[in-house]
Order: sequence, then C-alpha cells, then structure tokens
Amino acid sequence: MSMKTILIRRTILAVLAGLLAFPASTPALMVGHLVTKQTQFDNDMKFTLSAIKESNEAVLVRMIVPREGKLKDHQKVMLELNEGKQILLQTAVETGSDVAGATVISFQISPALADKYYVNLFTEISTNGPAYTSYFSVELKGYVIAKK
Repeated sequence: MSMKTILIRRTILAVLAGLLAFPASTPALMVGHLVTKQTQFDNDMKFTLSAIKESNEAVLVRMIVPREGKLKDHQKVMLELNEGKQILLQTAVETGSDVAGATVISFQISPALADKYYVNLFTEISTNGPAYTSYFSVELKGYVIAKK
C-alpha cells in the first residue's frame, strides 16, 4: 500500500471520528425576547439607547448597558438586520466599557434601514449538554430621532 493511500485512509477515518464525536443534530435552543421602546420600560430593562439621525446618510447609535438587572450577565453583542423574518445581516459588534463597568456600544447605520436593525444582547450561552442561548433583541425602531 502506498504512503498516499495510507494518508488518505487516515484522513477519512479522522473525519468520520470527528463527525461521530460532534453530531450535527445536537439539539439547540435559542430563546429570544423582543424589546421595543415601550416594553423596555414595562420590563424594567436598564439600558440607555440613543439613535440620532445626523443627516440623510447617517444614524449614529449609542447604547449603554449597565451590569445590573436582567442584562447584567450579557456575554455577547450582535447587530442584526431583518427583512420580515429573513435575517439579511448578523455580525458581532465591538464594545467598550465606561468607568462604571457598563458596556458601551456605538455604530453608524443608514437611515433608510434603521427600522430594520436590532441589537442582540446574549445573556446566557451554554454548550454543556444541549446548546442553549438566551438573548434580548432590542428593536431600534422607535428610538431613532432627528437631530435638533
């Protein structure tokens, strides 16, 4: 048997072993909670969000999420663009911290798409046993205001 054949067989066996160890059908549960400007206050969600339309080309968004209340344990922040139920874009957002330890999120979006954006704050991510993720999806619609 040639060395090439041996390497190919070992590679195939390694791939099969990997597929058996990490099956694609592992159950996953994602529990999301929609947060709007109205439900933020109804559910005592402690964050500040400003979305100011600076011009016809830019909405500047700034969100501050303190480490308290329902969002105190958030682990990951993602920006999502939806068209109905279809996700057009989902990307991680770079965050920073203020002097009190709150998470600060800043980004710029197009005014034409502002009502379709959501900031997703993931509060629980478990990979032990069945995968489980809990997040709050903050809808920017309702927060966007014109610059004064």
